Amino acid sequence: MKNDLQTDRACLEKEKGMLVMKKFCRNGIILLLAGMMMLCIIPAQPVMAQEKAYIYMDTLKPVKSGQYTGNEGDSFVYTIGQHQYTRGNTDIYGNSYTHGIEAWIARWNYTPEISWAYSTYNIGNKYKKLEAKLVLIDSYNTTNFDTTLYFYGDGKLLKKYRMTPSKIPFKISVNVAGVKKLKIYVKDNKAVSGGTSFGIVNCKLYKSQAPKKPVITNINKKKGVITGTTSKSVTVYANIGTTTYSAKSDKNGKFKIKTQKIKNGTQIRLYAKNKYKQKSKVNTVVVY
Repeated sequence: MKNDLQTDRACLEKEKGMLVMKKFCRNGIILLLAGMMMLCIIPAQPVMAQEKAYIYMDTLKPVKSGQYTGNEGDSFVYTIGQHQYTRGNTDIYGNSYTHGIEAWIARWNYTPEISWAYSTYNIGNKYKKLEAKLVLIDSYNTTNFDTTLYFYGDGKLLKKYRMTPSKIPFKISVNVAGVKKLKIYVKDNKAVSGGTSFGIVNCKLYKSQAPKKPVITNINKKKGVITGTTSKSVTVYANIGTTTYSAKSDKNGKFKIKTQKIKNGTQIRLYAKNKYKQKSKVNTVVVY
């Protein structure tokens, strides 16, 4: 009798242990599934879009314009396809363009004359070069013209391109580093009749950045040597009193400027310039 009771008790304990194990396993699976669900619903981090290295010229509006007025006076240099007298945005080969500048050079249909137009844009010394393609927009005269496209930066001629039927289309590139106001001027070299529309298409202005503010890492007062870091391949200037010293930074941005002996209390003004004439912020230090 006693043995039977012990056996029954052992069986009950065993069944109880199995129930506990089942419950533990079941809870473990639930926890595991919950963890997996939490992993699945963690929101993805947004990817920051990189800023483009250029802008399209047609996103800017002219600050000044002018044109030949000897005929109807409807010549212009403006965003392609958007002027009231536009000849459209399609070239003589059927290619259409979303971005670009149109230069419509109006002439009397039966009387030869020299016509011209220009527009000036404020680009604010923010860009290093302009790149585009010159095409002929489908218009009246696409076979008999001799015209030049001029680019002026702050009143100075940067580059010019002669345009004749046999030369177009072709690509152009203009250095606009340090330019605040860019003038696009189109003028005939010889008198012809019938207007011509030129497209300066996919016209991009590539951005340039000012150098980083120079940081001094060491000053050897006895030898008169200033070392530090800034942007790579720029010219670093050190103003000490009325004298300016300079040196080029290397490919890693490190520089070493040799000066006169430096006394305690001397003020040094450091700044850097790149090849596009852009200037960094000034770092002013006093030596002790």
